[in-house]
Amino acid sequence: MGKMLTVNQMIVRGEISTQDVIRLKHDIFADGVREIAEAELLFRIEADCATKDESWNAFFVDALAEYYLFNTEPSGELGEDQAQHLIRHILADGHVAGPTELGLAIRVVERAKTCPVDLGYLVLKAVWDSVMDPAKAAYGGDRRPKAITAEDVDIIRKAVHATGSDDGIAVSRAEAELLFALEHETDDAQNDIAWRDLFVQAVAAHLLAPRSGTQGEVDGEEAKWLIGQISRDGAIRRNERSLLAFLYGKTGGDHPALGPLYAVAGLN
Repeated sequence: MGKMLTVNQMIVRGEISTQDVIRLKHDIFADGVREIAEAELLFRIEADCATKDESWNAFFVDALAEYYLFNTEPSGELGEDQAQHLIRHILADGHVAGPTELGLAIRVVERAKTCPVDLGYLVLKAVWDSVMDPAKAAYGGDRRPKAITAEDVDIIRKAVHATGSDDGIAVSRAEAELLFALEHETDDAQNDIAWRDLFVQAVAAHLLAPRSGTQGEVDGEEAKWLIGQISRDGAIRRNERSLLAFLYGKTGGDHPALGPLYAVAGLN
């Protein structure tokens, strides 16, 4: 009863003060967030209070990441039900509303031993939205549209190289396709210098990940997918050529399906 009264007082005021955060941390949630209902209280505060002390962001991320990762079973892993509960609340208004919710998703993706791919994709989609329409960005609103910044690169790297992503496959097909979409939609000359290496390494990680029957190889289906991604706008971009050069060096350059593409890129 006292917990709900405190929360309702914050919501009526539409404000979270420094003292509110201290009380939440040391009195109301002194033993952490232990139940779904308690997690939902924090999401409610985040959504309904327009003015928040800066200490709220760290408390929100720390408390809920601890709940999803260590106060549910199995500890250290994010199960499908927990992931969908988290995603549902982050996307309650249709998109990642701001850096606090995005920070929570990134923290969980980074630290989970295993994590359903949907959460990593949510982080990448927030980057996509911020790049394509800065006015609706969850972060970095003061930016040029359709240009990948150093902050974008850092967030993408955390999402695609998380240890628990996609059941051990470093980069999923959906994630790789979103990276290609970012590459096609942005002006290469305006992107952060680190974007090229991240793009190459992430897409190559998807293609070369060990799977049943393959070990560091690009199979026929993957080659067809790659050709479709690169050829869809009729030109091989600089970063795509860098990707092909990397794959050429890793696989020996004699792939029957990729040979014509290697030739167009000037690699054989």
